[in-house]
Amino acid sequence: MIVFFVASTLYFPNNLFSASGKQGVSGEFSIRTGDATRGNAGRVYVHTGNGMHGRGGNIDLFGGDSHSTQYRSGFDGSDINLRAGHSTTKGGNGGSVNIVAGSGRHEDRNDGGDGGAVELHGGHAYGRNKVTDVGGGVVLQGGSSQHAVGGLMNITSGYSASNSSGAVSIVTNKSGKTGVSGEGKNLFAMIDYGNMQSLYLIGIFFTSFHRNRFG
Repeated sequence: MIVFFVASTLYFPNNLFSASGKQGVSGEFSIRTGDATRGNAGRVYVHTGNGMHGRGGNIDLFGGDSHSTQYRSGFDGSDINLRAGHSTTKGGNGGSVNIVAGSGRHEDRNDGGDGGAVELHGGHAYGRNKVTDVGGGVVLQGGSSQHAVGGLMNITSGYSASNSSGAVSIVTNKSGKTGVSGEGKNLFAMIDYGNMQSLYLIGIFFTSFHRNRFG
């Protein structure tokens, strides 16, 4: 295992990795700051260089693939886990996870910069079983609460200073050769009248685009 305790600015060489053994597991690679007995602990700051006449550098995070040459089964691919810190202080909130795409800052009237997209995709399933080998899901869920209300789930389209706001689209994808597209169920709307909030069920239940039928 390789561990770096960051106390000040540290410049890495072009290639830094933890090698594997001939028979066995590869080493762990860890970068972390030290604990603070009084005050704030140090942060880990990762920043690529800017590009003057080209693109700035990417930051790529890849989990390792899982293989077996002995026909062993059940080895899932590695996970990528992002978790903000907990707070045990009175009145303190847990840390947030913020993922923000870049801005297109050129203001040309004919073809200015567009904002970058934030995309979340479930994994592709290559298995041939038509029942069990399903594609990976995307789950968005607000946080639970022990005593107060649970966390809010808020999906809002983008604001425009001089044009229409962005659309909100919830669509099931098209089906394959021998099926129908997925169902959409239980769509609710929170209607806010001043200080009064009510929950209404939108009367939309669509079975599939293949049948083109709405109930």
